[in-house]
Amino acid sequence: MNRLAAVLAALAFVFAAHTGAAAAGPFLVNVTYDAVDALPGDGSCDDGTGNCTLRAAVMEANAWAGWDDIDVPGGVFQLTLGGGLDVHSGMGISGKGPRRTIVDGLNLQRVFDLRSASASISGVMIRGGREKDGAGIRAEHSKLQLRWADLWVDNAAYGGGIAAYDSALVLSGVTFVDDTSTYLGGAMYLDASSPGPAYAELENVTMHGNVSRRGGGIFANDVPVELRNDTIANNNAALGGGVYALGVAPAAYNTIVAYNGGQDCANPLASVANNEDTDATCGFFGPNDLPAVDPFIAGLAYLGGPIPTPNFVRPLLPWSPAIDRGDPGTCAAVDERGPPRPVGPACDIGAYEAP
Repeated sequence: MNRLAAVLAALAFVFAAHTGAAAAGPFLVNVTYDAVDALPGDGSCDDGTGNCTLRAAVMEANAWAGWDDIDVPGGVFQLTLGGGLDVHSGMGISGKGPRRTIVDGLNLQRVFDLRSASASISGVMIRGGREKDGAGIRAEHSKLQLRWADLWVDNAAYGGGIAAYDSALVLSGVTFVDDTSTYLGGAMYLDASSPGPAYAELENVTMHGNVSRRGGGIFANDVPVELRNDTIANNNAALGGGVYALGVAPAAYNTIVAYNGGQDCANPLASVANNEDTDATCGFFGPNDLPAVDPFIAGLAYLGGPIPTPNFVRPLLPWSPAIDRGDPGTCAAVDERGPPRPVGPACDIGAYEAP
């Protein structure tokens, strides 16, 4: 998918998500504790005490056919009732940034479960999920736009951070850290039962320290994947520590795959423009690629940005060969923290733009 097609697809997703009957929101969450809505469908997010919990807001949004917006303040939202947040209708869940708004599954359950729904989730950290698949987020026959978010320490057999089945995903400014699965896809597991609407677009995404048996970062089965200005580093698997893709080779633009245990890539990716890996397993052999080259990236660090982004990134060291080596025609307009690209004569490879 080229850049124009990617933009059009993202816009189509947003407009499609907001169609439908009139809705009841917006719902303003005002407490951090976990409680159900007293009367789902009455148009009021109320747990019976006059307060609007996150769970009650999601339940109320599910009860309406149209799109509902949910505003979530800063705080730690622990899902103490047992059972994650089920999303069945169109909704947007907006937090105040992943360092401020934290939704915690307490290592007891999946955090978000999308089934035949369109949703936008932004400005949150999702942590403490535990489930067979998609401990952080599971999406089935759904459309998900995930922006400025962190997925941290989730546990599953398939897709520690996200498991998606026959779903369309658009991720922008997302960090996956220490997500684990016992089998496939430490950070992400993507599967399509048949050719169709499933795809994943990852722009300005960082994957660090994720672990699985196959595909420590990403495991994709017959799902078209676009990687644009991503950094996939220090993930681990027996095969494909960074990326393990079957059926359809992910298209890579200005992306770093580095320092991953069990190969950077189990199978070659489709290198479109200016990529870099550390062991020459990703098929980055184009005229402007950097195969088997150390990108010299620093460890995971929280660095501020102009908007509430997931500012845990892997910065480029000053002598990194990835600096000013991106393709101007296909680079993302900003980096993962929000500052515009390029800084200097050309954009940098990876999710971080060096100052």
